[in-house]
Order: sequence, then C-alpha cells, then structure tokens
Amino acid sequence: MMKKIKLMSILILFVFVSSLALMAEPKSSAVDEAQIDEITKKVYPSVVKVIAKNGYTKVAMGVVIDRDGHIVTTALISPREEKITIVTTKGKKIEAEFLGMDSQTHLAVVRAKDKSLTPVVMGDIKSVSPGTWVGLVNISPEETPQITQGIVSSVSPERLRLNVWVMRGASGSPVVDKEG
Repeated sequence: MMKKIKLMSILILFVFVSSLALMAEPKSSAVDEAQIDEITKKVYPSVVKVIAKNGYTKVAMGVVIDRDGHIVTTALISPREEKITIVTTKGKKIEAEFLGMDSQTHLAVVRAKDKSLTPVVMGDIKSVSPGTWVGLVNISPEETPQITQGIVSSVSPERLRLNVWVMRGASGSPVVDKEG
C-alpha cells in the first residue's frame, strides 16, 4: 500500500512539473506593434507599385534592390508588349522596362528609368528557420503603408516556403524579417 502511495505521489509530482513546463511562456517569433511600425518605416520607401498595361491593367508590388533602379516583382509582370510604370510610395510615376523573369521562382526584374529610388537593405537568410516571423510590406489600396505577417514554413537550399497572407495586388511585395 505504501509503495502504491509513493508511486502515485511521484506520478502526481511528475504531472504537476510537466504541466508547469507546458505553461511556461514559449519563445515567440512574433513581433510587437512598435517593431512592426519600425520595420514598415524602414522598408516602405523601397516598395513600389508596378503597373503593366496592354489592353488591360495588371498591378503588383515590387522592391527596389539597387541604386540603378532594378526592381524585383512578380512574374505576373511579363515580357509581352506592355507599358510598365512604377509608382513610388510618394506617388511619383516612373517609366520602366522589363528585363527578365525566372520561371522557377515566378520573379521578374524591371528597371526604372529614374535612378533616384531608395533600395531596400538586403537581409541575411542564414538565421531563417521554420517558424521565423516574416512580414510583407506593401502599398494599400488607399496608398498607405500596409503589412501582413506570417512565418517561414520551410527552408531548403533552393527556396523558402512562407505561410503569410498576400493581399490582392500585393504579389511581389518584399518579405522581411524582424530586422526589416
């Protein structure tokens, strides 16, 4: 009988300690509102709206990657006979030319004819792992900063898979980490 009580006490203690461990606050990959505000302020000047017209209009986002006006966007902006216009976050309209696309990643590169655009600060993906917080910074339909957030689902040498909501028209937005 004493052995049963001792065993039961140990079992109850184990369950209690285990439940305390489960109740401990897990390490979160989330960011707070102040961090999101800072990330948005840091990245937003490098975001552009890409408009392609050829009988109908296609709108996507893009991110300026260098001082020469190169912009990475979605391959929805394709090499057909389209007139491509870039609209900055300040509303400035700039003519651009299509340079190419990658069918594997569905990314395209265009070059703005104006070289005064602000390039994004490139990040380092070495610290990215499944569960890492990410945000997509873009221009809202009301022409204001917009950010959606999610996580990295998987990482391979070839690509990152994300679990993040992409708003209509936000395809091609830059994906940023906690450092922006």
